[in-house]
Amino acid sequence: MTFADMLKKLQDADLATKPSGADQEWGQLAAYYDDQSRLQTAKALEDLGMGLAANQLPIDIGPLLRQVVDRAATVYRRPPSRFLLRDGERLPEDSTEHQSYLGLLEDAQYDVAWRRIDRRRTLLGQDIVRLYPSDQRRSVVLRSFGPQQVLRMPDPANGDLMDDDEMFALQLAGDRFELWFRHPDDDAWCAAWVDHEGMLLPRQPFGAYEDFRSPYQRLPVQQVYADFPGGQPWLPPSQSRQAYVRGISAVVNDILALVAFQAHSTRVYLRADPNNRLPEAAGPGMVINIDRDEDVRDIVPSPAITQAVGVAEMLLRLFATSEYLPANEFDPAKQLVTGAAYRVQLQPLQDRREDQLPLVLPDERGMFERMRAVHNLHAIAWGRDLIADDVSLELEVADMEAPTTETESGNLAARQLAIGTASIIDLIQREAACTRAEAIRRYERVRSDFIKYPTRVAEPPDVAGPRPAEGPRPPDLAPDVVLEGRESVMEAVAEGEA
Repeated sequence: MTFADMLKKLQDADLATKPSGADQEWGQLAAYYDDQSRLQTAKALEDLGMGLAANQLPIDIGPLLRQVVDRAATVYRRPPSRFLLRDGERLPEDSTEHQSYLGLLEDAQYDVAWRRIDRRRTLLGQDIVRLYPSDQRRSVVLRSFGPQQVLRMPDPANGDLMDDDEMFALQLAGDRFELWFRHPDDDAWCAAWVDHEGMLLPRQPFGAYEDFRSPYQRLPVQQVYADFPGGQPWLPPSQSRQAYVRGISAVVNDILALVAFQAHSTRVYLRADPNNRLPEAAGPGMVINIDRDEDVRDIVPSPAITQAVGVAEMLLRLFATSEYLPANEFDPAKQLVTGAAYRVQLQPLQDRREDQLPLVLPDERGMFERMRAVHNLHAIAWGRDLIADDVSLELEVADMEAPTTETESGNLAARQLAIGTASIIDLIQREAACTRAEAIRRYERVRSDFIKYPTRVAEPPDVAGPRPAEGPRPPDLAPDVVLEGRESVMEAVAEGEA
């Protein structure tokens, strides 16, 4: 079978597998999210007969979809804490292996990539990730493909596992494809770069290997879902999102047309003699000279702009509610609520997040194994350490944050420290929205600062009496905290006074 035959067979199988019209829906949603939907909005206005006919730059509220999706993608809003396991035990965080692994993640911009993956799967239902080696960066690079950019011939029983596909293809730039297929002898994965007609390109991903075989121990491609797939190869696109964006854009452009054509009065000159000329004077402070039997009137239209604005606001509220967000998400005059009241508003979004959390560890472990396979093949050439074959991944997902006042935040931190449900590193991660490694570095830097630059300055000999400390002091460096009858510094910390 030629590559052209394989590509044609794959296209037919993909068309039969995906939901009807899904590629077009996914493509339009991606265009709205990327703020590249001007032509779509202009076509929609033309079909609906709304807006200004001659407006070449119609108002497009597609960027609101980006705001909605970014708010709804909560799993990787803050980076998780990752640990290496060997024989069921975590490796010490100061060990060479762990530090080397964290360095690989930083070079690969791993947390940034996962945040993007989280948002793209929230937008499209899934995201397909290909791990490429980069000699320039000396690291692995995670590249996302939307479902409309992927052709699959999935396994009938395990459609949600691309590892079991008969073949698949990723659409590259310039209408080219990375075609993955099975070797006829041993079922090993092979890959070739072809054009849209199935002709081989001069450059190949595995040109140095026989029969286009992949040199990696694992398939360097993984599909990440926004919900439990249950064996389905594809989660269907959200059709209501496109409907809301299109409808709100149409109403907003119609409001613009109302302002242009109906928000201004029309002046009428009632002439007794049709031979009389129209008054030439116009404008503020001008006097119009007319005959006794003539009149000048202003006809004020009723464009119903206020009612049209009300319709747009109603659609925005419905749109926000359908995406598990507070109904007043887009209200510029909304009151800022914090603490328990805000958590009540975000409960639907929290429920949705809890449905996604069980997917995180399997997805991360699968990506860890694929990253290890790609990295270890190139590590020596990059001058990097290998990731040992006998270690596995464990991680802790950060909690979903909610706006709080400084008092609420301080009281919560003090209680968690007191009862032992959080460490100072956890609190730094929460406050700075950083990785665990960065939080540890900040903690060490702060401790060093307190030693080098103490808040208590030595008093001159002639000054009697103790002088209270100035500024914050960590508990282990503040032995003079006033306990006022309490048994420990932690008790004082728990009450927010240390």
